[in-house]
Amino acid sequence: KKFFNTLTLDKKLEDSYHLHKALFALYDSNKGIANEELSKAFSIIKRKLPSNTKDDWMRFAAVCTKLNHNQWLQESLQQSGYDVFLAPYFIAIKAINEKDEIGYLNSKAVEIREPAKKIIEMIRRYMD
Repeated sequence: KKFFNTLTLDKKLEDSYHLHKALFALYDSNKGIANEELSKAFSIIKRKLPSNTKDDWMRFAAVCTKLNHNQWLQESLQQSGYDVFLAPYFIAIKAINEKDEIGYLNSKAVEIREPAKKIIEMIRRYMD
């Protein structure tokens, strides 16, 4: 965290910067600050995951899940409307938290289900 705070902000990676700050807040169990930082990241990406920081978003979901903050992430996405804008990402995060992941995914339209399956694979790579 100390090292991170010494870094110079690269505008091309600003959403990633806020994701990291949100994770630091979650490590400190400060969901209020985590929500603020995630909202800043959302405002930067403008309704789609940028190709240059897509991996950071997958890593963010993986760490949130590992820290038992998957439900918080789902709620944050819903409250901001990003459950719709980033539907496959949201469905993937929600599916990871479901007891019957396959059944849950199969209940979704194929246009959402197939990208969500790929996103789950990417998230899980960071969870191992």
